[in-house]
Amino acid sequence: KPYSRAAKRAATRMIDAVIALCRADAALLSGTFGIPVELITVIPNGVPAFAAMPTRAEARVLLGIPDNVRTLVGYAGALETKKGVSDLLAGAAGASLPGIAVALAGDGTLAPQLRRDTGALPFPVILPGYLPDVRDFLAALDIFALVSHGESMPLALLEAMHAGLPILATRVGGIPEVIEDGVTGILVDPSRPDQIAEALRRLAAEPGWAGSLGDSARRAAAERFSAEAMVRQVESLYQSVMARLTDSGR
Repeated sequence: KPYSRAAKRAATRMIDAVIALCRADAALLSGTFGIPVELITVIPNGVPAFAAMPTRAEARVLLGIPDNVRTLVGYAGALETKKGVSDLLAGAAGASLPGIAVALAGDGTLAPQLRRDTGALPFPVILPGYLPDVRDFLAALDIFALVSHGESMPLALLEAMHAGLPILATRVGGIPEVIEDGVTGILVDPSRPDQIAEALRRLAAEPGWAGSLGDSARRAAAERFSAEAMVRQVESLYQSVMARLTDSGR
C-alpha cells in the first residue's frame, strides 16, 4: 500500500534509528517507506555457533536416513511456494544423481501435498516436520539449499553456515550479502530448477571443493554473523542514539 508523503514525514519524526538486516532491506525502507537513509543502520542477523554436533553417521541414524543415501540435500524453514521448495525438488530430480535424497524440515501449507506426492519422485524425500533445534538435522546433511523467491537475511542460512555446510542459495534479498558465490556457497537465480540441478551435480562431483565452501562458510559465520557480533552492533547503535538525544536536550 502506497504511503503519502505526509504520512512518511509524520512517521520519520517519531523515529530516532531504524535497523535493517541487510542492504537490500535498507533500500526498501528508504525507497518504499521513505525512511531517511541517515536513520538506517544495517546490522546483520547473528546466531549462536553450535557448541558440538553429532557425527554425520549419528545424525543420519537419528533422522532415519536410508543407508544407501550418498548425497543428502536439506532445507529448513517454512514449506511454502515462496521458499522455492518445489524448485528444489525439481532441481534434485533434474540432477539425476545416484543416491541423492532431499530432507525438508519445517511445516507449512505445502506439507500435506508433499507428504502425498513426493513418493512419485525418483529419490527419497524426508519430511521430519518442524524441528525446534536444527543442530542434528544440519549435521546429517551434505548440502544445505535455500532457493527462495525472496528473502531478507534468513536465520536458517546462517545456522547452516555455522554448521560448516556448503550452501546452495538464490540471488535474492540479502542472501548475496551473506554468500559469496564460489567462496562460501553457490548462488543461482530464483525459480530456476535447471541451475539448481547443475549446482547439485557440481557439488556432488567435487567433494573437496564442496568441503572448502563449507569451511569458508563457517569462518564467515563466526566472523560476521555471530550472536555476539550482532549484540555489539546493536549496543553501539543504542549508545550513539542516546548520546545524540542527550546532546540535543531530548
